[in-house]
Amino acid sequence: MLKALSRVTGGFVLACLTAGLVTVAFVVTPMQLASVPGSAFPQKISEFGELMLLTATHSAIFASAFALVATVVGEWLTVRSALYYAIVGAAIALLGFFAQYSSEIAGQPTVLNTYAIAAFLAAGLAAGLVYWATAGRYAGGEGESASDDDASVASRPRIIVETSEGERPRRNWALKKALDRARLDTGRAMLPEEPAADTIPGDNRRSSMSEPVTSVPSTKPATRIKVSDNKTERRTGAPENDEAPSTETPPDAKPD
Repeated sequence: MLKALSRVTGGFVLACLTAGLVTVAFVVTPMQLASVPGSAFPQKISEFGELMLLTATHSAIFASAFALVATVVGEWLTVRSALYYAIVGAAIALLGFFAQYSSEIAGQPTVLNTYAIAAFLAAGLAAGLVYWATAGRYAGGEGESASDDDASVASRPRIIVETSEGERPRRNWALKKALDRARLDTGRAMLPEEPAADTIPGDNRRSSMSEPVTSVPSTKPATRIKVSDNKTERRTGAPENDEAPSTETPPDAKPD
């Protein structure tokens, strides 16, 4: 928490100093500084620095509330885009411009001109980009720059697979073969099981699971055989269906 607070505070201070530097550079241009004689150059640089600090302090006082809201939103939503902070800086600069314009006294020189608007916009954009470079690119966490994907996390492991051009067809062929084998195994597993031999219809075969077996009582009468005096006598209640009554005379029988 303290580390994030120090990061945000340092970024805001540097952004305000940048805004003061750019604003004063539109008043005292680098060409004017270059044309100053060598004897008067240190004094001119000192005046330039004092004016820059005053402008930076004024910018910090005015922009502190707006910058706080934008910073909280950026930290909360982990916004690490340079465009976001550049737009925020330009918007705050435009608000400062209109605030200064609204406080003017009638009849006095006005700041409503293209040069002043360009100076405020340039200062705001520069301040926003400096804040992004020092603090905004690490919004929501430490150790990750804005060049990475905004949705990525620094602690997330990454696996990078590098293959040469010659190995790609061979690996693709091996992968295709493995997928075909997996599809074949899956298709075999989904096929219905083959029926057992006793469940195949035909040849009067019946399945013990599909059709109940009903026992049919025999219609043939019981046969009794009596053995006496080396003669076999066969008695039946009725002649069998597949045998005709025998008319032959036993060999030991005597004719009447």
